[in-house]
Amino acid sequence: MDGKNILINVKRVIIISIIISLAIAILEIITSIITDSLALLADGFDAIGNAIVSFIVLIGLVMSNKRPDDVFNFGYYKVENLASFLAASVSIIMASYVVYFSILSIVGKHIVYNSNLAIAVVAIAFIPSLAISIYKIKFAQKIGFLSVKADAINSFKDSLGSITAIIGLYFVTIGFTIFDSIAAIIISGLIVALSFFVLKESTYILLDACKNPELRNLIIELAKGIPYITKVIDVRMRRLGTIIHTEVEVEFDENITVKNMREAIKAYEERIKKVISGVTNVNVIIKY
Repeated sequence: MDGKNILINVKRVIIISIIISLAIAILEIITSIITDSLALLADGFDAIGNAIVSFIVLIGLVMSNKRPDDVFNFGYYKVENLASFLAASVSIIMASYVVYFSILSIVGKHIVYNSNLAIAVVAIAFIPSLAISIYKIKFAQKIGFLSVKADAINSFKDSLGSITAIIGLYFVTIGFTIFDSIAAIIISGLIVALSFFVLKESTYILLDACKNPELRNLIIELAKGIPYITKVIDVRMRRLGTIIHTEVEVEFDENITVKNMREAIKAYEERIKKVISGVTNVNVIIKY
């Protein structure tokens, strides 16, 4: 599948996800108003957060596909990583909001009306939420887009949140009303925990960090057997969206001709690109 078709499929999946998330959010928030359930409200806010995250990711992917210009000489690849950062940040902000009101409800008296209705609504919302999250996780693993991975994790977290809401509301039905607020806090904790991982990973990439000793050793190993290359001195890598830009500093046999040097460099670059998926830009630097 080429880059254009991948982007089209990603857009389709994300748009479907946005529609499902908004439908779930509307259903849960309206029902939370009727039942006064904070767990249901938290799950509804989580669904809104999912829609916002998916929308941010969609914008990021569209921008990252733009060609390099006079300002962004290396292209817009890192917009995808910036979208991941924003997506995770929005999720954490939403979670903090829910935690605040949940704590207030624990301090004060809180009553949930018609908890059976609340459980039924969460259960109905759980099915499409789980289905789209599993599909997005598999899709993200296949294409390797970090922002889509962030979106998929966010969707799966929503499914876990729905399970938590169902358990909390069940305890409400047998008289433990405080579990409505506890469930809301747990859902928010899931949001923060899973978002932090994506936030950390996207931050590393935005700062050009690329700690991957296995990949570095593989690049060095691939130099073996290339005529006239005597030593790989250094390997420098940086992530640009879904691709890895690599600079390899090598030492050649002192008796090599210019023609043989060009052939050796070309052979090494092509071998790296062929063996390592995602490495599309390789620069071999000559050490004199």
